[in-house]
Amino acid sequence: MSAWRRRLALEGDEAGRVRPDGAGRLGPGFAGDGAAEDDPAGNGLAGNGLAGDGRAGDGGDGRAAALGDPRAGAALTVVANQLIREVMRQLSGTATSAEPTRMTRVDLRSLNRKNHPFLPHPFSLAATRQDRAGLAAAVDRLREGERLEPEEFSGRMTACLEPGFGVLSKVTEQDFAQVPLAVAQVRVSDPVRLLDPGGPLPVVTGAGLSLAEARRAAVLRALAVYGSLMVDPRRLHVRGDAPGLTGDPAEDLAALRAGQWSGFVWGHGLADERPHALAAEAVFPALRGARPGNAPPPGVAAGHDWVEAVRSGLVGQCRRLTLNELDAGQRQFTPIEWTEVALDAAGRRYRSMAAVLGDRLDVYDVTGSLRVPTLAFRLDGVTVAYTSGFSFGDALRDGLAEVLLFHQVQADGEAPYAPARVPPLREHGRLPRITACPAWSIDAAGAAAQLAHLGWSAVAVPLDHDPSVTGSILPYLVNVVVARG
Repeated sequence: MSAWRRRLALEGDEAGRVRPDGAGRLGPGFAGDGAAEDDPAGNGLAGNGLAGDGRAGDGGDGRAAALGDPRAGAALTVVANQLIREVMRQLSGTATSAEPTRMTRVDLRSLNRKNHPFLPHPFSLAATRQDRAGLAAAVDRLREGERLEPEEFSGRMTACLEPGFGVLSKVTEQDFAQVPLAVAQVRVSDPVRLLDPGGPLPVVTGAGLSLAEARRAAVLRALAVYGSLMVDPRRLHVRGDAPGLTGDPAEDLAALRAGQWSGFVWGHGLADERPHALAAEAVFPALRGARPGNAPPPGVAAGHDWVEAVRSGLVGQCRRLTLNELDAGQRQFTPIEWTEVALDAAGRRYRSMAAVLGDRLDVYDVTGSLRVPTLAFRLDGVTVAYTSGFSFGDALRDGLAEVLLFHQVQADGEAPYAPARVPPLREHGRLPRITACPAWSIDAAGAAAQLAHLGWSAVAVPLDHDPSVTGSILPYLVNVVVARG
């Protein structure tokens, strides 16, 4: 059922129905013999077509009328025979393990077919509960893992991009404006159906100085969102007895959501380097009804290596806590001179583009008690972004990118890639005098220590419940959970 679960994750209950227009799906496929690639005309009868998707008219060659109603029996009989043939190949061992895993869609009117690669669904694989030793081994392995360079990641990420059966859909730029920033989006599957089936699937946006950079950014963020949605109850730690567990992941997940048992996840403390057991709902926010937007939830992050992923998740949580403090406090904040701050190459490009927008840009230092540099950005009097970083240069670079994206959205007629709205910066807290941007910085260890000093605990949890994703595409997925104590 591996491919079928992937189909359900992306399409919901519509998968598996035979519709009056002949667009039926006949459910899970096994590896074909590659005949689809040898049959560019899509004649379909020569290969191992295994699952009917069947958009009516897909590559039609005039035989639809001859086949008639696909539910009448002829088309279904042909597809069923092909399915049985493939089952026999699998059971007899004549199908080789080197063959790529595919699901095949068959148009029930024309018998044209199309192969779709897919990754096995985690529920179709064996899984064991993680203990403290397992967490320690996983964190050591992630720390020692090699950095995945952008070009290599671009090659790997294609394995998870598939419209009907993928972890993610295809990356698209639609008809978005691509100036001053390139913009791409990708839709995230709901792998274990945690989200409201009546609502849309999450769509994640990436932006950058080039289209390749935007596409990588979108996929990186989308994989982080996917990791926060992929919960395997067989991996959760159980305290004491849990008599209601059956060993069936779908049933046990439903029981978990119904409150019939409690699951916990082991995470790595960033300040004390000790294991922490966290409630599953704290690590996987969708279990408690939280719905991801066009960006990962605070703390959920992906990176090209483990350090980068943890830093990104920790920065996201520090930004959240600083904004909470800013909203509740009476502290004053100062506008800074942003045109002379030392920036990296991307930041300099963003600054040069922001300088010619024609709008007044004011940047404020709103850093709070966490001592993690945080800036607010106002464009022509409208607060458009708050960004945090371990240096003011990092925060300024990321904020300028969001300013450019906001301006681009306004020019593009409120396009669907708009950044999330942010609360306005308080009028009474702003000082009129512009000062130089501070030059001090902090690191992840310092931020974690400051959180601990203020009574918070920061715990990094690897989001590794889909071994196909973390094993072959991107291992560096994390949720940095920050909670009291």
